[in-house]
Amino acid sequence: MRVQSNTCSFFLNKDASSLILLERKILSCEFLTSDERTRCLLIASEYVDNIISYSKRKLFLSEKIRVSLKKIPPVKITIAYATSNFDELVRADKRTGMYYDMVSGHYRGMGLQMCNNLSSRILYKSGIIKSRIAVFL
Repeated sequence: MRVQSNTCSFFLNKDASSLILLERKILSCEFLTSDERTRCLLIASEYVDNIISYSKRKLFLSEKIRVSLKKIPPVKITIAYATSNFDELVRADKRTGMYYDMVSGHYRGMGLQMCNNLSSRILYKSGIIKSRIAVFL
């Protein structure tokens, strides 16, 4: 993990155990206030969980997820990863409302709605090698 006075950057594997490491890393970013740390933790956890659950691998590319936090201000969370279905995440965020899914037995769309409510702006950038999600508090 790289830490500067207002930056924190680290890599995660695409598996559920990475959510514990994500929490530890964000909680150790001392340049964030308690409120910023909590918001970053909620937002980053939701996106990383969605990436682990729904991202489709791009052949021959790294399975690592890069997470960085910067206090510009405002605080910026950047999540970069290789995927072949980035457009599905973008569509889900922009078009899917909250609803109850009878098949899975839980609500859908609540996590991304929460991320929208906790942030001032979310940008999506699809790339040839890696795609990026930038969230501004």
